[in-house]
Amino acid sequence: MTEEKKGDKPEKKEAKGMNEVKEVKEVKETKEAKKEPSKKAQKAQKAAKAEVKAETKEEKKPANKEVKKKAATEKPEKTEKKTEKKAEERLYTFNLRDAYRKPRKRRAKTAVKILKELIARHAKTGEVRISNALNALIWKHSANKPPRKVKVKVSKADGTAKAEPA
Repeated sequence: MTEEKKGDKPEKKEAKGMNEVKEVKEVKETKEAKKEPSKKAQKAQKAAKAEVKAETKEEKKPANKEVKKKAATEKPEKTEKKTEKKAEERLYTFNLRDAYRKPRKRRAKTAVKILKELIARHAKTGEVRISNALNALIWKHSANKPPRKVKVKVSKADGTAKAEPA
């Protein structure tokens, strides 16, 4: 009896092992079946959908083009108007007292930098041009004594702010 029991047990273990192997194979097959298509397959599907959409649009377009051509032939041609952007002009009084915090020989140079920063902030542009007349006004009394306040006319066009003395 002991021999039969010993012989029976290994057979059962083998049977269990085979069942487990079969179950594992079935699980792998179901996982593979559930897997989403690879990226290449997804791209191919998207391309196919895009082609179908393009074909349907092409079928619809000729009718629209014919209607547009008829409408264009019936209406007289309009002359194109050129829209010129007017430059925005504003008057500002900028205070340059912060330039006096620097050493005497650098005050005018600092005043120009401060003025450019203030104009850029108010005009909301990155590029600022200062006219020669405004520059001469700041440097009039040398680098030591720039004016504490300056009245400036700022005109903004095409993303550039131009400053002139008011």
